[in-house]
Amino acid sequence: KSIVSALSITLVGHVDGTLAGDKTINPDAYNAYLQGWEHYQRHNVDDALKAIRYFETAIQLDSTYAQAHAALAAVYWDVWDNHWTGALEISTSEVMKSAKEHLHQAMEQPDSLAHWVASNILIAEENYQAAITEAKQIVALDSNNAAGYAILAKALTLSGKSDESEVLIEKAVRLDPYSSPLHT
Repeated sequence: KSIVSALSITLVGHVDGTLAGDKTINPDAYNAYLQGWEHYQRHNVDDALKAIRYFETAIQLDSTYAQAHAALAAVYWDVWDNHWTGALEISTSEVMKSAKEHLHQAMEQPDSLAHWVASNILIAEENYQAAITEAKQIVALDSNNAAGYAILAKALTLSGKSDESEVLIEKAVRLDPYSSPLHT
């Protein structure tokens, strides 16, 4: 403490009622988010349904929790992309609408996941230039995000710039060698 005081460095400050670097001050919302994230990372339909419930709980506890909105948008994107809509008993258009609504909320304080979802949706809509812009935001925010490099490579390839993609995929593989489907 005396060294920090002597150097006049603020290690933790408050920003709009939340701790700097934190996304919520509600520990129950954060706990629900973490439980949802655990299920989301399993990438199967049953865990996607569980993740949705946890992320919705996090948002009920803190409606401004952008990271939870981004995660919920990501789950809805995965449901749409993997054709799991039957498990939710709603139409593909409703799933995409939910993904976009939560993405809109997440973009109030965007993180790399929000940009990843945005890039994927823009690719699905064949808006490759905007998808490239979003994907570049991912790697700008997190230079160790393998999914960011992979989605940037995909957007570049689909926009006719595949020559720029190879080095990005190689970087994604170096960062996460176990996600070969992601890199394919």
